[in-house]
Amino acid sequence: MRKHAGLHIRRRVLSLFVVFLAISTLSIVVSSRPYWATPGTYFEYTARGDRAVIIECHNGTLYFGTYGVLRWEILDVARDQIELKAQLRVYNLTMHYQRALNAEEGLIKARELIEMYSSLNFTQSGPCRVAEVQAGRVKVCERADGVLIAIEETNQTYWLYAGDNGATEGLFSNATIPNLSRSITFNVSLTDNSVLHNGKRLGMNTLFLTDLDVAGRTIMNGWFINEVRELNATVHTRFGAFKPPIVLVTTNFYGNSSNFALYDPGSGVLIEGYTPVSPIWELFGFKRVLFSDREHFNRTDDPIIKSKDIYGFGMVLEDTNAFYSETGMLENVQIPLDAIAVFVLAITVFLVIGYERAKTRRMGKQ
Repeated sequence: MRKHAGLHIRRRVLSLFVVFLAISTLSIVVSSRPYWATPGTYFEYTARGDRAVIIECHNGTLYFGTYGVLRWEILDVARDQIELKAQLRVYNLTMHYQRALNAEEGLIKARELIEMYSSLNFTQSGPCRVAEVQAGRVKVCERADGVLIAIEETNQTYWLYAGDNGATEGLFSNATIPNLSRSITFNVSLTDNSVLHNGKRLGMNTLFLTDLDVAGRTIMNGWFINEVRELNATVHTRFGAFKPPIVLVTTNFYGNSSNFALYDPGSGVLIEGYTPVSPIWELFGFKRVLFSDREHFNRTDDPIIKSKDIYGFGMVLEDTNAFYSETGMLENVQIPLDAIAVFVLAITVFLVIGYERAKTRRMGKQ
């Protein structure tokens, strides 16, 4: 009887250990930490060319830059969160302001402007009337669907379009702003890959993916991931080349061409692409930021997603210390140490259980 009691005790202990092992394994799966996620790891993305960066502010102001850098670095790693610091730098900016008016507001403003400049000596130039002023010129173009008024000065141009269905006014500055720089810190949850700031969930993180099964997931404000699929293509970045397979992620962002990005499936890291909608842009104080590289992109055959060799578009990975190898290429697969430890423990437990069961059967036959 004592032998059987001892067997029952050992079975219960083993059963409890199996339960503990299952919980431990589940916690690793639920809060999976990327193998490259260590303090000091950084990623730097760039875009170069005319209007390579577009910054949209909440008041309708747009800034266009010829060179942009987004760099993010890991400050600290906990079991279920990563703390990041991100810096946005944009150079050689020009400003463009635009806002919508209703039809009545637009017509009232158009009449006021025409009255203001009515004393000028206008001459006809095609469909428009043009008059010279001290700082530039005034242009009035009347058409069947509305009127366009432009006031062109040395450093800026103001324009107003007023029609029956609505109106728009804008201001474009020719003056160059040398640079813009902002920094933020935030956390990323390893359980659901959301951006956290002061304990509040702001939306989905798109700098890297902890799970590739994200189709249909909302990023923020009604924008969501439309599709996730593999591409059999080599992606060439300024940092190096990523060999296939590559993961293509598309969003519902206006249904235009700036709605997709490419990720490395082994690491989950963004290789390059368009990420105009992201909680981090809100943290920087902007509504949207669109990186659209022109320099590297010119080497890609159109359409991008059908090319076997894809070159930089959107924001392009330029530098990282996350995963170098001797050839300078990136390794797509690496198994986390905690997963290896759990696997070894699981094998050990099942061997012990098998041994105890075999021993029990032999004792029953005796």
